[in-house]
Amino acid sequence: MADGREKSNLNKQSEEYKETRKQAQYINQSLEEQYRNELKLAEQMAQGREKSNIRIQNENEKLVKNQNQQINKNEKLDRQLEEQVAKLKQMARIRAERLLTEKKKYITQDQKQEIEDYIKSVKRINKDTPDAIKQLGRLDMRFKDVRSEIDKVANRTMTFTERFKRSD
Repeated sequence: MADGREKSNLNKQSEEYKETRKQAQYINQSLEEQYRNELKLAEQMAQGREKSNIRIQNENEKLVKNQNQQINKNEKLDRQLEEQVAKLKQMARIRAERLLTEKKKYITQDQKQEIEDYIKSVKRINKDTPDAIKQLGRLDMRFKDVRSEIDKVANRTMTFTERFKRSD
């Protein structure tokens, strides 16, 4: 009987061993599948990071390109503004000098001072002056007022002189 019990114990142990082995195989398969899934996920994440890095690099390149284009555009506008301010300043200086020479005998001392102040104000303006074009426009309006006053006096004087010559 002892042999029968031993056989029975051995069969039982063999069955338990087989069951344990099946469980171990199942656990190993589960672990392998989990490892493959995690490896696959890691690869997908790495690909996603790579795509993201490429997209970021492309966006950075576009940004740098756009910034360079904007810098070039700003430099061009800066040069154009500088040229425009220089032209307006030159025109202002020429108009003032012409007025001072052509209508010299009709200009009062106060008007002469206003014209000189106008010339000084125009000289101080440059491309970096805030609203340079508007400031030159305002100065030009003041100059036109002074010139208009001088022209009125000159016209009245010339009209009086012409009348005097006609009466001779």
